Amino acid sequence: MKGVWYKNAQYDLRGVENHLVLRKDGNIIFENKVDTKYDILTDDDGNTLEIQQNKFTHEATIYLKGLEPITLKSQSPSSGIWFKDEQYELKGKGYNFELKKDGIILFEQKDESNKKIYKDANGNKLELYFKKSTDVAIISYNGGRPITLLQQFPASGMWYKKGRYEFRGKGESFDFSIDSEVVFSN
Repeated sequence: MKGVWYKNAQYDLRGVENHLVLRKDGNIIFENKVDTKYDILTDDDGNTLEIQQNKFTHEATIYLKGLEPITLKSQSPSSGIWFKDEQYELKGKGYNFELKKDGIILFEQKDESNKKIYKDANGNKLELYFKKSTDVAIISYNGGRPITLLQQFPASGMWYKKGRYEFRGKGESFDFSIDSEVVFSN
């Protein structure tokens, strides 16, 4: 069995990943349903929009400079994302996202149509998208969530990094690393 399960005569605690349920005498007294997906978007001016999506509550909390955190409800789009409340609306698909307040655009990330898709000899797939106006690279590895990497300044070639992710190369040759281990080379 995957997850945790602790039990005594009175209490029963079960859970998988971030979803935990505590029962006392068979009745739920605590439940934690947190399964969050994080995205950080960057517009052409270098502004960032953080999105935290909770798949259990079907809500997204967004953080944009100058605003308090805003929690929006999912609108069940056929594809992409769509969250809104009375004032705000967030829509997006692929690398295109738009946040509006009362119909006025506050934040927009547009696909500049310079995305390239690479496959290595092992069948791994890397989608690479450069936003030259903001000096960032956005990478999706094997269909995972897009990761925004910030440009570094190497002596030659290219270098983008954020946290545990790193992209280095020169010309059309590059390596993508996670936790200092190269997972993709072309």
